[in-house]
Amino acid sequence: GGHIILSRKPALISSMENEHVVKSFSDIQPGLLLTGFVRNIMSYGVFVEFPYGLTGLAPKSAMSDKFVTDTKDHFVVGQTVLAKVTSVDEEKQRTLLSLKMSECSVESVPESFGLLQQYFNELQEIMSFMSNRDDTSVAKKLSKLKVGQRVELVVTEVKADGSAVFSAPCVSDLTVIAIHSQLGGKSILEGQKAKAVVLCVDLLKSKIYVSLREELLSLKAKKLILNSQHEAVVQH
Repeated sequence: GGHIILSRKPALISSMENEHVVKSFSDIQPGLLLTGFVRNIMSYGVFVEFPYGLTGLAPKSAMSDKFVTDTKDHFVVGQTVLAKVTSVDEEKQRTLLSLKMSECSVESVPESFGLLQQYFNELQEIMSFMSNRDDTSVAKKLSKLKVGQRVELVVTEVKADGSAVFSAPCVSDLTVIAIHSQLGGKSILEGQKAKAVVLCVDLLKSKIYVSLREELLSLKAKKLILNSQHEAVVQH
C-alpha cells in the first residue's frame, strides 16, 4: 500500500500556512527559495523533498560554500533545509538546487528572524520528543543538555588541528568537541580536567560543541524581557 509522511517541523508547517510552497512542477521557477527536508544523501549530492511530494537535487558542488569531500559530513536525512532553485528541466521533470548559505540567505531582516524562530521552535519540538521517549540512551542525555550549561569534562584527545575531544559521566556515549578557537588559548593535555560551557547541541549527529573560553565561563545568566533588544556574537 501507499505511505503517508507526516511532519511536525515548524518550518514546513509555516511554509504551508503562508502558502510559500509549490504545488506542482509547473510552479517551480529558478530563483525560488523553498523550505524542505533532506530525503536522501548520495555521493554525488543531496535530494531534497518539498511539500506536495516535489523533489530536487543539490549536486555536490552546490551543497556548501566550503569544499565538500564527503556529502554525509554536511547533512543528515530528515534535516530541514532552505534551498534555492537554480535550474528546471521541464522535459526531464528535474529540478536542480543550491544549498549554499551564500545563495540561500534571506535579505529581509524580519524574514531572517522568522527563520531563526522556526529553527528554535523545531529544536524545542525535537528535544521535547526525545525527552518523552522511554529509552535512557543517547537521546535522553542530549535532551537534557542546554546551551549555556556549565559542564566538567576530561580531555580524551588533542587533535592535530588544535581541537580537543572530551568525556564525562553526563555526556558518556556522546562526542564532545571544542574547536581550537574555543580553547581560549589554553594548553591542554590528555587526562586533564576542564570546565566548559555548552555552545551547541547537535541532536542529529549526537555531538556537543563546548567552549573553554573564560569570558564565556564567567558570564552570568540574564533575565530577558519580551521584545527587549540585545547585542550578540555568533560563537558556533
